[in-house]
Amino acid sequence: MLTSRPTLLEPILKLDIRTPMEFIGNISTIITKKRGKLIEVQQLGNLSRIIAEIPVSESFTIAEELRSATAGKAIWGQEFSRWAPVPDSILADLISKIRERKGLKPEPPKPEDFLGP
Repeated sequence: MLTSRPTLLEPILKLDIRTPMEFIGNISTIITKKRGKLIEVQQLGNLSRIIAEIPVSESFTIAEELRSATAGKAIWGQEFSRWAPVPDSILADLISKIRERKGLKPEPPKPEDFLGP
């Protein structure tokens, strides 16, 4: 196991946001800042519909941020979409934090730590 390349999976939320057209830029900025991606943008009369995905770990303040960025003029729903690998750019830091929370040394053991003399 220690010599393999294991990874962690994180849950991804699908967001369905409806807002006036003038707020698309603000919402796009919020989504990308939260490691998310825009899936689809549609115009529905005076409103636009944005389908996006973001990791659950980045979603805890999304309601306040969407309200603030749209002056309260956005409505949205969210649902579980899928599991996705945690990006390599944050994986080492995340593993260290999990290990510390569990009372372990932050750095994972190396295979040599288990080999006899």
